[in-house]
Formats: sequence, structure tokens, C-alpha cells
Amino acid sequence: HFGTAFQLKPSFILARLDFAGICLMNGESDRAVEIYNNLQSLENVAPDRKQAIEFQLGLYEMYHTKSESNAIHHFMESLTIRYGTKEWKKCYTKLEQIAKRQITRNPHDSRPWGILGFLHREAGENSEAVECFEKALRFDRGNEEYLSALRELRPST
Repeated sequence: HFGTAFQLKPSFILARLDFAGICLMNGESDRAVEIYNNLQSLENVAPDRKQAIEFQLGLYEMYHTKSESNAIHHFMESLTIRYGTKEWKKCYTKLEQIAKRQITRNPHDSRPWGILGFLHREAGENSEAVECFEKALRFDRGNEEYLSALRELRPST
């Protein structure tokens, strides 16, 4: 029935995401990946729908392919859409959990501090973002991503 619905109305993005989830539960990961790839290739997708796609891709990467770095990419991508949906909040929470877990494992790793800086910046918490990016730079001196974020957050006066 899902397949017929998608043929009749290809814009049923949320239904397609649900169907991909059902495929994963049924062990049909190839079909789920096909659906995710198809959704990613769509153009003119409303911001809240694009955010939902990126969030679900992040969950897929995190729990099915066990790729935390790919999950981080999709969650961060979702946050940059800044539409204020519940997916934005969920992505924020997931990224915060990942970063804190990584810091617990290795407090001298720059990546989780950079993620926290990104989160604070996206939430408009600039002083906290600066603090995190500075900490990230202590462990990865010269990292252009962190330096660029700090330049953006602290423009010269």
C-alpha cells in the first residue's frame, strides 16, 4: 500500500520516512537505503521535511550502520536548516549526547568540543560557543573550521 501511495503522491515525505523505518525493522535495509537516497535527491523540499529527512538519516547512520561520524554529519546538516521543528531539538539533543560521550572517553579530542561549539552557536549562545571552540583549538591548533567559527563569533572591532 505504501508503494501505491508514493506513486500517486511522491511528495508524501513523512510517509516515505515511516516506510523506510518499517523496512529497517523488517531487515530490509537495502530498501530503506534506496528510500533515503531517493528522498535526499528530491528538490524543492520544504525546510521542515528536509530536516526530518536529515534527522532520520542521522538515526539510520547511528543505529544501523554504526557510523557515528556520518550520523554527526546528518544531525549537523539538519540543525543548519534552523526551522525550529521538533527534529531540530532532537538533533540538538543527539549531538549533545554524542559530544558529551566522546568527551568522557577522551577529553583531549577536539571534535566533540567543536560539536558543542557548533551547538551553542546554532542556539545563539555565543559566549558558550566561543568557549567550546577555544577548547577545541587547544587540542587541534590551527583547525580552520574552529578558527573560522571564532572569527564569526568575535568579529574584530
